[in-house]
Amino acid sequence: MKTKIIMVLFLCSSFIRAQHLHLEKHIDLLNQKIEGLNVENRKTSNLSYNSLSQTSAHYFEIQTENPNKFIERLLEVNDLQILITEYPNLITDFDLLLVRNIYKDYDDKKIIKFRTYEIGNGQDHEISFPIKKKWQKDNLKTIYKIRTNKKKGNTTVSGFLLRNNFITKKIPLKYKSYIAYTDKIIDPDFNLFIKSDNNNTSNFASTKVFDDLSKYYQRATNKPVYDKDKYDAYLDQQKKWLQKKRFFSDSLFKHDTIFQQKLFAAIDFAKENKTSNTDLEFFIGQLISKKTAINFMRKNPRIGSCSFDNSPRAQLAEMARISASIANWDVFIKSSMNLLNDRANRIASSNIATNSRDTYINQLELLNLDIPMLLIGSGIKIQAPRKGHYFSDSNKIGQAFANSFKENKNRFEDIVGDIISNPEMDTFNKLHFYNTYQNYKHFIVDSIEKQRIQRHLDTLIKQMPYELKSRIERPDKQLEDLLIREKELIDKYDITKSVIAHVSSYSFSGYSWNATLNEKNENEKIFYNLRMSLEDSLTPLRNFETHKKRILKRIKDHNFLMKLAEDGSINSIHINFTNNKSFVNHRGRETEDMPIEILAKIDLKDAISFYTFSDKRKSLRWILTKDGKLILLKIFKDIKLANYTFEELLTKTEKSALFSTKYYSYRGFDSSGNLIF
Repeated sequence: MKTKIIMVLFLCSSFIRAQHLHLEKHIDLLNQKIEGLNVENRKTSNLSYNSLSQTSAHYFEIQTENPNKFIERLLEVNDLQILITEYPNLITDFDLLLVRNIYKDYDDKKIIKFRTYEIGNGQDHEISFPIKKKWQKDNLKTIYKIRTNKKKGNTTVSGFLLRNNFITKKIPLKYKSYIAYTDKIIDPDFNLFIKSDNNNTSNFASTKVFDDLSKYYQRATNKPVYDKDKYDAYLDQQKKWLQKKRFFSDSLFKHDTIFQQKLFAAIDFAKENKTSNTDLEFFIGQLISKKTAINFMRKNPRIGSCSFDNSPRAQLAEMARISASIANWDVFIKSSMNLLNDRANRIASSNIATNSRDTYINQLELLNLDIPMLLIGSGIKIQAPRKGHYFSDSNKIGQAFANSFKENKNRFEDIVGDIISNPEMDTFNKLHFYNTYQNYKHFIVDSIEKQRIQRHLDTLIKQMPYELKSRIERPDKQLEDLLIREKELIDKYDITKSVIAHVSSYSFSGYSWNATLNEKNENEKIFYNLRMSLEDSLTPLRNFETHKKRILKRIKDHNFLMKLAEDGSINSIHINFTNNKSFVNHRGRETEDMPIEILAKIDLKDAISFYTFSDKRKSLRWILTKDGKLILLKIFKDIKLANYTFEELLTKTEKSALFSTKYYSYRGFDSSGNLIF
């Protein structure tokens, strides 16, 4: 059943992605609308725009039984370097871009938010309050919040120590016209979807009158029936049926009175109940009135059931197509921009799904639009924008330009390069467009082009403010700041990856610092995957250092493991370490799938947990017991270790819902490589 559902979802997704807006017939009408807007835009030249309020700051966080005493000391010394020596558990993150913004929450209450942003491997920090005048002052010195967890019985103080006053900058003159252009092309006063007291926005609800119409139409036009045994043939038949859908509906409407009756019954029902249906909207637009179809859609926005549900985009594409045919500019441009930005209502969303979706940029490029002005103008971050001002997503802007015409690519690179290097532009917009440029590079397919873009980025990074440059050039700076008391120790290692976050894994769940380290001038094949708690206190690096030599000796003393490393069966060894030990059976997750008879043969006290990688970057998971038993856990298909084949190593398979299969071994080896179970 799961397989059927997933196949249908992928099928629907592929058809929706294949949709085309078919603007070719309507270009002249749409361009007339654009020319009228351009004339109006030339009359608007006195507008001024400011950046968001921002400054440079240090972040701090501490769990303490006496928060007032800590705050008193903080205000007294105003120096985190001093407090680091006095409070061993104090978490610090230095030299951050801090942005202040005011917005309304879901209850329509004004909130003031202070936030830093992810750069490199660093995480963001955020504190917000109900708006008060004291938080709007530019000369703030400290911002902090006290939170008490009654369940855990602890109190956390977190906040920012400001290095300078908050400032706002005027958006440079050359770019204010970009913002004004955006507001003329995309009317801020126009709402694509119309709110209704009885608005039925659920696409899960099924009503008999709509079902009767759709099912009758499908039977009358011989819609292909899904057949998993003839999947390719079904796909081909479904594609042909969709291509003829408009012809089928025209013919039925002219010659089939039952279809007519069901259609008008559905329209009456929809008007009375202020609801709608995808098929109904299609039939109305095709057979009765395009304007009426658009009004139905505007009152009944689709909501996606998951991140891969493309039904909201299908509705947006249909709105763009129909509105183009009747030159309804406001609906056309708003639905087209929502398509470009993947701005659709869904219960859940994911970057994987969003990145896979087309931006339709080449359709918009058929028109007399200044694409760079429009997209960059909608990307610039400004304070107190006009209500309804359209903001685009940096990721989708980058994707759009990566798929645009050469001329627009060149203009994008020039404009973004100027924004980042322009001393008049504020730091937050520099960061925003740096990320946009990175996203642009990500979606460029040509590897030589990617290298050229990266060289340009490298040049621009050197011109960026320290708060940005330091973290781009040192992506693990947040970890280095956290472990500042152990600088000499952390300097012994190359940090290949790090993150400070709440995690859930085989070994630990909670707030922790995580890093993959490789000791400088030592075995380049051995890495240490550290997961160190920040829940109650800062777990220091020296916890690992105390155990490292003993763990490393046991790894190197296992002859079979070293033989696998020497003969190339494994390229690298990643030793896990959590808080104060290597093997941690957190909530029984490490052993929950392990056969009982195997568990009875091994002692996991003081065991070592580690991964190995092959030249194909495929991983194996292992446990090494104190008495030298080497247990192979998770494997990959067609693995070969020494003289052992995949079939000899495999003891268990597990199929997942997304067509993948997991393979488990649970074979044990002694130091000579002999199978012991």
